[in-house]
Amino acid sequence: MDPQIVSFKEKLEQEHTFPGAYIFKFIVPSEKVADVESLLPVGKLSLRSSSNNRYTSLTLEKIVESSEEVVEVYVTVKSVEGVISL
Repeated sequence: MDPQIVSFKEKLEQEHTFPGAYIFKFIVPSEKVADVESLLPVGKLSLRSSSNNRYTSLTLEKIVESSEEVVEVYVTVKSVEGVISL
């Protein structure tokens, strides 16, 4: 497994209580919002466009069961070109 993913997973386990709410944040080129939305699990999703409408901020709040679930979402969304995960 990628050392960055292992480190992120360890940090999640130290700083979060599972199961529990987790907030995912992504900056997405506006033309790819639908692509990212289709990959996200069901949860409370909010969108906000940048002032020039070139990018959209996606915030997803979801109850997750484990750090593995969090990592899985980030790895899945990373497959869309141009997405910035926060």
